[in-house]
Amino acid sequence: MNNRCHHYLLKTLLLAFFSFNLVSTSYVLAEPVTSQQQDVIGSKRAAEVAKSQVAGKVLKVSLDKKQGVYKVKMLVGDKVKHIRVDAYSAAVL
Repeated sequence: MNNRCHHYLLKTLLLAFFSFNLVSTSYVLAEPVTSQQQDVIGSKRAAEVAKSQVAGKVLKVSLDKKQGVYKVKMLVGDKVKHIRVDAYSAAVL
């Protein structure tokens, strides 16, 4: 091979190498923020949200991390109601 072929081959390999690195780097930098990375609203806030939707007494508030919800158990009259509150947005589900 002559010098010109070596130069062309080297240039092609370098271009391919840097193109791959740019693509992989942009993939890592473009990783979306997930709800797992945000802070949860807290059990007090979840209870307040549930009480604003249902008139009753809060019996228990528990966080289901896997589903990303607070489960609020409330006594409404003589019945027990279960209210689900999104742990990140405070939306009643």
